[in-house]
Amino acid sequence: MKMRKIISFVLVLSLVLGSFSMAFAATPATSLSDIAGTANEEAIQVNNDLGIITGFPDGTFLPEKAVTRAEFAAMITRAMAIPESALAGYSATSFKDMSGYGWATGYIGFCASKGIMLGDGQGNAMPGRTINVNEAMTMVLRAVGYVNHSSELVGTWPANYVTVAQNAGLYDDVAAVATVDRASAAQIIYNALTVQKVAVNADGETKGLTVGTATPAVAATLLNTGLNCDDTVGTIFGTEDSVINLNKYLGQHGTIYTNTDDEVVAFVSDSTQLIGKIDGTDFKTTVDSVKYTTTGGVTLAKLQAGQNFINGEIDNTTMVGAGKELVINVKLSGKTIVEVYSALEWTISDADLVAASDLKDIKDDQSLFGFDFVLDDDDEIDMTSFALVGVASLDDIKVDNVVYVYANTDGISRIEVGTKTVEGKVTSFLSDTNFVIAGTKYANATAKVNGVTTTYSTPVTASHVTKEVKAYLDSRGYVFEVKDLDGGAEKIAVVDAYAQVGFDAQVKLFTAEGNDLVAKYDDTKISSLLAPAGTLIGYGLNKDGKVTSANTNDTGTVALNFASNKVVTVGTTDRVISSDVVVFTVDAAGDYDVTTIDKVDKNKAIATGAALYKSATDYTVIAVIVPAANAKAASDNVYAVVNDLYVADYDGDPVDRLVGFADGAAMDKIADGKYLTYAPPSKSTDPAVFAAAVNLYKIEMDATGLITSISSPIVTNATDKTEKTAGMAVTAADGRSSVTVSGGAIYALATNVVVYEVNSDGDYKVFTGDFRNKDVVVLYELDDDADGYDLVVVNRADR
Repeated sequence: MKMRKIISFVLVLSLVLGSFSMAFAATPATSLSDIAGTANEEAIQVNNDLGIITGFPDGTFLPEKAVTRAEFAAMITRAMAIPESALAGYSATSFKDMSGYGWATGYIGFCASKGIMLGDGQGNAMPGRTINVNEAMTMVLRAVGYVNHSSELVGTWPANYVTVAQNAGLYDDVAAVATVDRASAAQIIYNALTVQKVAVNADGETKGLTVGTATPAVAATLLNTGLNCDDTVGTIFGTEDSVINLNKYLGQHGTIYTNTDDEVVAFVSDSTQLIGKIDGTDFKTTVDSVKYTTTGGVTLAKLQAGQNFINGEIDNTTMVGAGKELVINVKLSGKTIVEVYSALEWTISDADLVAASDLKDIKDDQSLFGFDFVLDDDDEIDMTSFALVGVASLDDIKVDNVVYVYANTDGISRIEVGTKTVEGKVTSFLSDTNFVIAGTKYANATAKVNGVTTTYSTPVTASHVTKEVKAYLDSRGYVFEVKDLDGGAEKIAVVDAYAQVGFDAQVKLFTAEGNDLVAKYDDTKISSLLAPAGTLIGYGLNKDGKVTSANTNDTGTVALNFASNKVVTVGTTDRVISSDVVVFTVDAAGDYDVTTIDKVDKNKAIATGAALYKSATDYTVIAVIVPAANAKAASDNVYAVVNDLYVADYDGDPVDRLVGFADGAAMDKIADGKYLTYAPPSKSTDPAVFAAAVNLYKIEMDATGLITSISSPIVTNATDKTEKTAGMAVTAADGRSSVTVSGGAIYALATNVVVYEVNSDGDYKVFTGDFRNKDVVVLYELDDDADGYDLVVVNRADR
């Protein structure tokens, strides 16, 4: 018999929807310093929380340390919730090799008495020997009731126990090694906690045990029979109080385990997930076109409001219907849907190949493709707020992975990551859903993934037949982007010079890698490829070393104005900037160099720029040329308050030296000129006087930290999307989350708000406390997001 239902569903779901094995956790009792990012992190933490596996006094866990038979016996005993008082009766064992293992006598004695642990038949328990995987699997199965004469154990040891363990999911995420380390031991115990307990009678008949009187019956497990977890049968809606990430189980039906605080700590699904589209009154899967019929009054055309999710958010008004690609959670009988638990609609918010700048955005800006992550109370990314498919952690996302981002009103709710590529010749093309690369049939993401358009991806077409290509696959195995390896325009350069004598054309390129390249053009394509100096081109080198190109979509000299690292106005039209945009600079002597987009001036007209579009129909900017003088900034916006202004010598010229704070950190910087007239802030408790004397400046610095530009004091400006409020007296506050001012208006503050106090000396300093009644504040909005005011200056003169 199976101890938990093995869910069958179409193959694509293993890629699209991730793992549907059980997950559980509890509020961390201690913090283990060396498990973050490890493959078995969740299992280790859960076991630690439940008191099954403990760390060491120095706060480490040592996941790679080998586990002995004695140690594993202790883990099993704790997982069975056997109290220490009950182990007193096992203070002695018949094993003769327990010298030095007095601490383990009770655990080994208990396990031996219950048939969980057997010796070598010669009176030895071998407590100090590293336990192997077969022994560990056997012990946990015996702990839930399996004995050697069970009819489920077919064959001889260890094959009989291995087969049952595989069916129970005990090998999930366990390292494929012969011996067990602490990480693998935690994973095995983790997997065992929701395996159904069994009873075996004298004839070997093996029956699953249940608890309670609910219908359908709830399986008896280690969790609900000893570890103080309650269980209910229901659907996960994501609104439950939880200490685990419920996003990957959204809409699924099954057994929900909760702790004494009524927080979800475990979930085991008993529903089947299908992905596809409504076909009349039936459902047809996307991948293999299997049709599932409905019965018993079940309707798919319009699901009940409140059972629907759009990008992970419950939708109580919109009915899902025909034409949508959906994930549905159902109860199946063969190919018949007898109950629908929920329907999930996932529409991609953005998709792209990951660039290094995107990885930096995750780390520095807590965003991806312009969409913000939900943050926890420590202003860190809340890892339980979104589902991650295709990789184990955000750290596993690499450059050139295919990433789909799904977002709702709260922020990012799901990320799908494709990590695989395929290289080879395209030998046939029948349609977007039927072409062959290197002997294997593929489909384009544009034809298969709901919400993806050619704006996001470059599909395989008939023109690729006979060419060597590199295809980047999404998490579902579809081709998201293809690059021609035989001279395709996957590299970017600016033409430095060219010459043509008859059909002998030669070009000098300055490449995105910062190198000069001299090569001939492909003679067969010379008419379309020859470009004058200063032109941006996409190029490739064919097998003969000649330059070919499929992209000459250069704008020519044009005015550019960069609103941010993501958007640029080309001429008079706003264009999206590719996350891996190439930025060339050109100086007065006509020499080229390469820089990064964050160094380019923002919100400043650049009269003599150039841009290269992704294609003739896709106006995503993939490369630009800007004057070197417009590429000195170190960041988009640095906002500073100034305490002291000196005149300092810089290469024989008098310049400003500014001392104060920038973006919440101390600042002592030299400018490359004189920009600022400075007056100290006022300590007046009159809000109007205080506000008039408070000045916040936007400054730009080059890579060396030299200030290259200082704005006028920040005021409300619709173009720059900035706002400075009037001075206001605080009447109440919610910590640093919001302030209520005289008159009753409530102002929300950003989670990463920067706060400066004007101190008794009339200087600014960083303020780390909470706002209180009678504070006088000036608030600044410094971007166009909706997360609240970004910077506050506070006067506490009455304290």
